[in-house]
Order: sequence, then structure tokens, then C-alpha cells
Amino acid sequence: MPAQRWFWFLIGIAVALSLASTGLAKFYTDVLWFHEAGYSSVYWTVLRARWLVALAGSLIFFLVALGNLSAAIWGRRELNIVGGLIMPVPIQAPERIARWILIISVVVGVLGGLSGYSQWHIILAHLNSTSFNIDDPFFGKDVGFYVFNLPFLSLLQQHLWVAFVAALLLSGIVYFMFGDLRFSGRRMLVTRRARIHISILAAILFALRAWHYKISTWNLMYSPRGVAFGAS
Repeated sequence: MPAQRWFWFLIGIAVALSLASTGLAKFYTDVLWFHEAGYSSVYWTVLRARWLVALAGSLIFFLVALGNLSAAIWGRRELNIVGGLIMPVPIQAPERIARWILIISVVVGVLGGLSGYSQWHIILAHLNSTSFNIDDPFFGKDVGFYVFNLPFLSLLQQHLWVAFVAALLLSGIVYFMFGDLRFSGRRMLVTRRARIHISILAAILFALRAWHYKISTWNLMYSPRGVAFGAS
């Protein structure tokens, strides 16, 4: 490796260590504190739950992004960048497109995992839910559903919504780059391939929005409006 590359490599390691030093110090302090208090098992359970939830969220976002980006370029005989250019520019190394799609999907997955990292308690509450044997008078559901399961359903709906919105935006960018989406005056021209793909994503988003409205009706039991807390 040339000396210049070694220099930037060492700079990158130094920056990464400086950014991680605070987190590592907090992690080590927490380990010592919980060990002295006799609750090491509690700390490791929470930490394991955080990372498993983050991993599951990352996997969902990664697969949604990878699947849709792969579908946007699947079966193309020629890869020419058209969007925003006067003359199409052929891609000399098509294998780089697959590499960039993988990198973008990984970045989307990491961001999705980070968004769910702090929501571990909602997942554990759902997985360890129990019945209160008391039904609410409006929907006939057990109180345990509102305490343990409803927050999980809300979290799942929100994450799926964000994942598919991101997939729609990324797919639209890819279709624009390859000329499947073009603007002609005040009109937008869309190829059949792009229209089918975007229509499927739009249908999924409409279904997720309908699910959101259903969840919102159950969330009326938490409503602070009215003469009393809850549905009234």
C-alpha cells in the first residue's frame, strides 16, 4: 500500500476511535456499575435486545431497498444514464451498478437499524405480552393488547412505511437516471416497466396507510381529548 494511502488509512482509524471513545467509555462504565450492583444479567439482556432489534430493523430496510433497486435494473440489456443529459452516457462497467446498489442498500439498512435501536422495550413487551382478562367496551379487545401489542403494531407500521417510501424515492431516482421517467414540457413520460413497479409500491403504501388508520382507531383508547382519558 502506498505511503499516502497508509496515511489516510491511519487518519480514518484515528477519527473512528475518537468518535467511538465516548461510547466505549460509557459501555465500560455501565458494565462495571451493573456488575457491582449484581444486575449484570439485566444489562446484557437489554444490550442483546437492542442489537437484535437493530439487526431486525436493518434487515427489513436492507431487503426492501435491495429488492426494489435490483428490480429497477433487472433485465436491462444496456445501462445508459439518460436523466438530465442531452446524450445518453453508457456505463462502461455494469458490475459497478450492482456494487453501488449493494452499498446503498447497506446504508439504508444501517439507518433503519439505528432508528429501531432505542425501541427494544416495545419489542420485548410484545414478545412477552400477557392477558389482563379485561375487555374494553368499545372494541372488545383485552387491555393487554393496548399495553403490549398496539405499540408494536404502530412501530412496525411506521418502519414499513418509511422503508417503502425510501424504496419509492430510490427507485424513482434510478428510473429517472436510465430514462424510464422523463419530463416533456408539463408532462411526465413513464415507461411500462417503471409504471408497474411504482404502481406496486404505491399500492403497498396505500395498504400501509389504511393499516395506520386502523391502528389510529385503536389508539383512541389513549386519547386525552373529551371529558375523560381514552375514547369518549
